[in-house]
Amino acid sequence: MATSSLVLAASAVAVAVKVVGSDFGSPPPPRLMDPGALQQRVADQVQGYRDTPVTRVSCPASIVVKVGTRFTCHFWDGRMGEVPVTISTDQGDITLGEPTRF
Repeated sequence: MATSSLVLAASAVAVAVKVVGSDFGSPPPPRLMDPGALQQRVADQVQGYRDTPVTRVSCPASIVVKVGTRFTCHFWDGRMGEVPVTISTDQGDITLGEPTRF
């Protein structure tokens, strides 16, 4: 009986060390852009180019906040258009290129 208790205790310690040890060195999960906030910022900035209200914006999902990341968002302001977007800071600030309309 004493032997099986010792084996059980040793197994519990080994499991605890493995679980705790696996957390060290694991990179934190990537920070993602908030899709709603991103679309609103794009709409606000595109609207600054023209007086026509931007009624809809669509950007790619799950964009990792990393300086220099580039992607394209599509918008509607009476005509369909697209605008290149670049993440400019590690806080998720963006810079827009020149909008193109179709």
